[in-house]
Amino acid sequence: MIRTTGILGFAIALWATPAAAQSRDAEAAKVYSAAFDFLFHQSRGESPGLIVLMDSTTPRSAGIAFKGRLLQSIISRIDADAIADFEVHTSRSAPLGRSAFSYSTPIVLISLADIARLDTAGRILMASVSRNDLRYTYYAYALARKYPKAWGLTAVSQIGLNAARTQALVYVTHGCGSCFHGETLFLRKIRQRWTVAERIPIESNDGLGIGKTRYLGKDARILTFVRRRQDSTAKAAADSIARDKAPRRVHGTVTNRQTGRPFPGAQIFVRGRDLNPVPRAVADSRGRYEFRNLPIGGTMLELQCPGSAHKRGATLDAPGFYMFPAEDTVINMTAPNLKPCWLPRRIHRIERGELEGDPRAALSGSSEDASVFAAVITALYPRDERGESQALVTQRTYQRCKRIEECPSVKFAALIRTGTVDSTTVRDFRTSTREIRALTRIASDAAGISLLTSGERQYLVEEGSWIGYMQTSQPGPDGFWQALTTIYPATKAIVSFAAPGFEQSHREALVDVMIETPDGRKANETISVRKSAGRWAVERRHLESAIVSGKIVAGRCEPVTPDSIPTASDLSRISGEYRFSFISDTGDGQLIDWAARFSADSTELPHFDLNKLTPGQRQKFIEQEEHRFPWFEVIDTKTGERRKFAEAGTYMESADRSFRSKSGLMQFDGNGYLIDIRAVAKDALFGTWHAFSFGVRVGADGYVIPEPSGHFCASRISAVR
Repeated sequence: MIRTTGILGFAIALWATPAAAQSRDAEAAKVYSAAFDFLFHQSRGESPGLIVLMDSTTPRSAGIAFKGRLLQSIISRIDADAIADFEVHTSRSAPLGRSAFSYSTPIVLISLADIARLDTAGRILMASVSRNDLRYTYYAYALARKYPKAWGLTAVSQIGLNAARTQALVYVTHGCGSCFHGETLFLRKIRQRWTVAERIPIESNDGLGIGKTRYLGKDARILTFVRRRQDSTAKAAADSIARDKAPRRVHGTVTNRQTGRPFPGAQIFVRGRDLNPVPRAVADSRGRYEFRNLPIGGTMLELQCPGSAHKRGATLDAPGFYMFPAEDTVINMTAPNLKPCWLPRRIHRIERGELEGDPRAALSGSSEDASVFAAVITALYPRDERGESQALVTQRTYQRCKRIEECPSVKFAALIRTGTVDSTTVRDFRTSTREIRALTRIASDAAGISLLTSGERQYLVEEGSWIGYMQTSQPGPDGFWQALTTIYPATKAIVSFAAPGFEQSHREALVDVMIETPDGRKANETISVRKSAGRWAVERRHLESAIVSGKIVAGRCEPVTPDSIPTASDLSRISGEYRFSFISDTGDGQLIDWAARFSADSTELPHFDLNKLTPGQRQKFIEQEEHRFPWFEVIDTKTGERRKFAEAGTYMESADRSFRSKSGLMQFDGNGYLIDIRAVAKDALFGTWHAFSFGVRVGADGYVIPEPSGHFCASRISAVR
């Protein structure tokens, strides 16, 4: 049972006379009182609101006294009879009784049974707390909850007295959960008052418990350290508050980098966390500005042109810095130039005749070019619902194949032999596309073309450089396009043409087109146009992408337009050695003759060794084995020498049923050849091919030569060996 009393009474059960026992109890009460005064009333004037004390005395632990002497090193002179008496009376535990003597701090007496109950309650409490708090013993956790004013759990032994009753020894233990100490206190009676003369430590573990519990042993350091840190923190906080209240400022000058002169009237805005409204300053006639008492922390200044308010996206300079307390900070800023400050500019359309001439181009007096261009524009970019043109046509034509990006490879020879285009059209196209022509306003207006002259384009490029700099609140990737769409809002593309090539009777035309879009992309294509009932209309687009396959006609490999593609089953049956004839359809007369061996058994390849595959890879191979991926072995047909082989069955594209090597090509004589099998016969293969070199091919006239491509026919000359 837990008992609380304001009167500390102690009675030790001894084999003595009642009078002697009462006298010893009275002396013991005085010794305990002096010991508690020493332990629980610190030099800082602190004391617990409650003392929790075991209701029975604790016996001394081993190693304290033995055969009339103390086993610890001591400084004081202690009488032998005091040590002997202490040794006798601390050999066992005894209940604490009542003796009339007042103590200022209330005391709660608890038993071992109470400790067990506290331990059970502590386990329940600690089940709901974080693991970091589990360093306390269970009972101490519950003790601190039940007695929040106590400094821990204390136990005392019986006392030992000398014969003169002037010296006393008492063993004291105290625990706070994470700390513990046990010590023997030696007391002297001076002028009838007991006073602690020496602390004789037995065991110590310094620390802080939960709540107010603490270490009471000798050389306590943690509590002192915590108090010193708390004092330092409080002092630093007070100093920080004082510094934060001290005046601070940031100031500097704003100059124009191009001239080095001051920039009067410039706006300076402060960017920082939770600044609302945003502080603003205006530079004076000497370019000076100043801010006072800005928030402490990371800060940025934003420099803008003169005005009455902030303009989004119009920053000229933006230095960042840290605003320290009680500091005078100098931040000078410079504007790269004052060009943005002359904005906004009004972009307008160029008047008819203004900047229209192009001395490098021969003006086309015929409206035929314009009519062909108009037919293409109508097909590619029809006018919107308001009748506005969605594409502008550049006045000046470009020279086809002057640059690689303007030189799509077209199979002209095959297109002629298949009747897709007329030979006279191609002949005129190859000549005319090397000219530079310029449409007149009269021709373009008659054809309904919205013309973009070279001069107007240059004007919009210049104006766009201003817009792209910072005129708009949401600048795009290209200021030129913003300037252009300001006056031509419906425009989605700029279309440039190479001069068209006409058929002899002017019923057919070929034209190359280059399309520019606002996203910065450029695309080229070749288009065929045909005249019917006096009007031109697009007949076929993307002639450069036309697929041409081979076919044996009268013993010759002739081009045809394939009407179907082989299936995976067709391709899987290809095997044996084939002789290929590659016919060039790009007009350079190139003919390549070579051979390749197809192996129907993919297990012949070393890297398809099933024993070296993981179970997952082996299963995947078995699932794909029905395709029987073939591979090529390149053979020089003149010498019979076997060149390096190229695996053609590493993967198969389902879209065009074409076999390709790992790198997407087969190497032969330094060029890359890509074949696409378009038809499979019993002992023959047919398809299209494309070659490419490792650079740009340029002719003697300086024009780019398209990469050769065409159709092929292959006949099997032997079966798989």
